Amino acid sequence: MKKTFYLLVCRDCGNGDLIMPFGSPAERGKWAAGHTHGTGHAQWLVHDEVREVADDMPLWWLSFIDPTKKRGTRFLGVVVVEGADLAAAITRSHLLGVNPGGEIEAAGPLPAGCIATEWRDRLLTSGEANSIPEPHS
Repeated sequence: MKKTFYLLVCRDCGNGDLIMPFGSPAERGKWAAGHTHGTGHAQWLVHDEVREVADDMPLWWLSFIDPTKKRGTRFLGVVVVEGADLAAAITRSHLLGVNPGGEIEAAGPLPAGCIATEWRDRLLTSGEANSIPEPHS
């Protein structure tokens, strides 16, 4: 399957070795605006690239906690994202703006498609995470 990747490189952060892929131009623009606001950096290399990708990218269940909080209040949320490996999934959670920080407990790789798309790529509450239908393969 072919997929368009919306790439971005901050020229102020280095020599272009950190290329960040986004799922849409809007997602890329939102991240760039936040980065500029936080750092003052405003020089970008922007590129759209069409690549062949596997239809079976695995999923990762990322559960976030804040270990500095009292028991019962540590839970920050769950994110279900695609990623070739755990590092890619965590990076994707940052790029999507759904990583709340804290410590991560991960489960995966899970079979592609075992969790419906409406539960992916967003920070889920405990109630939402518990409402996800049982994974199927």
